[in-house]
Amino acid sequence: ILGRERGYYIDLAANLPRSLSNTYFLDVCQGWPGLCIEPQQELAAKLKDHARWGRTCKVVDTCVASPIGLEVDFALSGGIGGIEGVRPTSGDKDWVKKMKQLGHDHLLEKGTIKTVKMKCTTMEAELQKIA
Repeated sequence: ILGRERGYYIDLAANLPRSLSNTYFLDVCQGWPGLCIEPQQELAAKLKDHARWGRTCKVVDTCVASPIGLEVDFALSGGIGGIEGVRPTSGDKDWVKKMKQLGHDHLLEKGTIKTVKMKCTTMEAELQKIA
């Protein structure tokens, strides 16, 4: 990446526009165009607020899975949300340890994470839109 004049990035589970971002530097400092995929509506709305954060990426505000249109249960829990059955659970000891280190003990309690039904897109479908 360093020393490269131009590129294109894809940020899957983009999270917040600046903090916790893997692509803020490429977008804002390097001027690279990109695709930010963030299924959590609250976080996607912040990414879309280009005037405030300076982000220029095209924002897709749904999950990515195959086949296109697959309906999933998606856990809404800030930067650690995800598709139920795929994301870590309280049975994963490393995940539990990480949540405690980050001060997210409350997310380990049963029933504290809201889930919503969400229809997913595919990476191929999104790339075809920007090609």
